[in-house]
Amino acid sequence: MPNIIERLRDSQELNKVRSILFDIMLTIELIVVFLDKSDFHFAYESYVFRVTFLISCLIILLGITKYDIREYAITLVLMVIALITYRSSGRNDMIRCLTFIAACKGLDIRSKLKMFFYENLIGSAILILLSVTGIFGKVMVQHADGQMLYVFGFGNANGFHCMFMMILFLGIYIYSERLKWYHYLALFILNIIVYKLTSCETAFALVALGLICFYMVKGVAIKGRKLGEAGWIYIAGIATFLFAIGFSVWAAIVSKYTWMPWFKKVQFIDKLLTGRIMNLYWNWDAHPGAIESWKLFAGSDTDYYFDMGWCRLAYWYGIIPALCVIVLLLILYIDCMNKRDGYLLVILTCLGIYTIVEAHIVSVYIGRNYILLFLGACIYNIFDKRDGEKVR
Repeated sequence: MPNIIERLRDSQELNKVRSILFDIMLTIELIVVFLDKSDFHFAYESYVFRVTFLISCLIILLGITKYDIREYAITLVLMVIALITYRSSGRNDMIRCLTFIAACKGLDIRSKLKMFFYENLIGSAILILLSVTGIFGKVMVQHADGQMLYVFGFGNANGFHCMFMMILFLGIYIYSERLKWYHYLALFILNIIVYKLTSCETAFALVALGLICFYMVKGVAIKGRKLGEAGWIYIAGIATFLFAIGFSVWAAIVSKYTWMPWFKKVQFIDKLLTGRIMNLYWNWDAHPGAIESWKLFAGSDTDYYFDMGWCRLAYWYGIIPALCVIVLLLILYIDCMNKRDGYLLVILTCLGIYTIVEAHIVSVYIGRNYILLFLGACIYNIFDKRDGEKVR
């Protein structure tokens, strides 16, 4: 026992323990994600989330000396807001996400991203294999319009194509230096094939946009300078992100008026989004998602699910917590610009646009959202003197 204690006092040994605990915690979170994605009914999510939360807290405590006093201050402010959110709405997601991000301090985030990538790849392969062999899960389901769509064990076509997008983006980020133009072309063709199977236009469009932008960041040069080194593309990315937020606020405001015949432009945009704007107000009597349902801190009655992610963020947690999330993402954008990390810029911007329409990332499942790992690498290293260092 004394030898174990002495070894744990060693910084490197302690960091190994923290890293192993983080791997265990992340793996558990990812397993829960795939149980949710499949047709399996798992009734003990809340208990599992408590376990992973406690593991995160233990990781933080074991690395308590690694945190700067300013990082303590940031954590305190965010934790107070998260606790108020929990008290008012009963949702502990903000607390769990914050402890997850804080637990990233001092860890090798690149290795955690690789682990996230491969475990998602393996989990997806298992669901697909189980469905096509007829062991568990459906290969196809009937859409509301009567069309039969491929789901490959993921429950719905959107879920399958979204997972394809998330894995593809992360894989490109990790292995970008090895990819050639023909790899991007092959992935583009694969995206078309997946679209033919799922008919998911949003995911298809964002994957196509992402692939084009990834290639441009790497392969296009203007006046002898790579596009990824140009400051204006990061400003454009931030502007696009803010547009996504502004559009979502606008949609929440006008959702009440989508039925009025003189709002032709609103009806046209709503039709493009397959009725999502109208549904914010008119799908339920409580009008969840419409601006009328937004509060500074959400109440305990915010238990409706709908697609538009940024609207769901404000509805589920409240305006103040949503603004905190937006500020953290803007900090990540600025960090991305300082490090000239064009690949992360593409991921953030594409997912920001995607979250206008879908709510994959706005979820109780930490394992759905690897952006939390990037936030952990950024927010809790923001005061370190390591300018120009990328996660990769």
